[in-house]
Amino acid sequence: MGTWDTGPFDNDTAADFANALDDAEPEAREALIRGVLIRTIDATGYLTEAEEAVAAAALIAAQCPGGEPVDMSYGPETPMPVFPADLRALADEALARIAGDQDGPASNWVDPEDRKGWRSPDVEALVQLVPPQQEAVPRDWPAVHSRLGHELPEDYRQLVDTYGGGLFDEAIWILEPDCEDKEYDLFAMVQERAEVLERLWEGDRGEPKPAQLAEPDRSLVPFAHIEGTGAFLYWLTREGQDPADWTVMVDAGRGPEWEHYPVSCVRFVTAALTGEMRNNMFDEVLPTDNHMFEPTGDFL
Repeated sequence: MGTWDTGPFDNDTAADFANALDDAEPEAREALIRGVLIRTIDATGYLTEAEEAVAAAALIAAQCPGGEPVDMSYGPETPMPVFPADLRALADEALARIAGDQDGPASNWVDPEDRKGWRSPDVEALVQLVPPQQEAVPRDWPAVHSRLGHELPEDYRQLVDTYGGGLFDEAIWILEPDCEDKEYDLFAMVQERAEVLERLWEGDRGEPKPAQLAEPDRSLVPFAHIEGTGAFLYWLTREGQDPADWTVMVDAGRGPEWEHYPVSCVRFVTAALTGEMRNNMFDEVLPTDNHMFEPTGDFL
């Protein structure tokens, strides 16, 4: 199987899916699209229908307000039915599942260097909101994972490979591996925050743990902090859980308040920058009228 460009139908498998849609009866096309999305969401292990699910999501997105039409060079030639609204949520969930799969569509490029042109939908949305001003240096993620003892979500890896560590809108500071300043270094903060939280919750006089940590196999891994507030952003993880399914926890930093957001880290960052997601821990600084990103290197 080959991939030759960035379009949703620019690979052999998706082109075959387009042919299957053309061959199907008009009333069966929605069922084909729904089926591939549901199977991708529910799949365990290798995602055998990832390319078809991306193509299906593109057809659904084309019907959304402001959606881009699908290039029909390799896409279906016959008109698609008007899709019901619930397919949008299925498409979103399937894309999130695919974005966390290291062996997914980005691994199938004819030229491996061209895989840089494929981003998860959440990272692409952030790039559209805050275009990077310079090219970041891709990280050696297998080495990072070896040091941490676990993998990190694909959207975070793409975020760091696209921007590097740094400050969004003078508010959200993204940690990065091997930063010269330990305050912004992922490795240093993972260790430091684990020690801080252990002391914070220690003994009868300690602060209560958030309810989401009631299960013994739950843990927190920091990925960012809110500048000037003491608040940190964490992944909420579970032992053995796919990192693509990690969600976000926010602590007040200077008090016992915690908030849980059932979204990925990049989706949270984008929603916080736009004001779609509000939190009294950073409402005073976000959202802003003008979006910007400042690499950590500019401050060192």
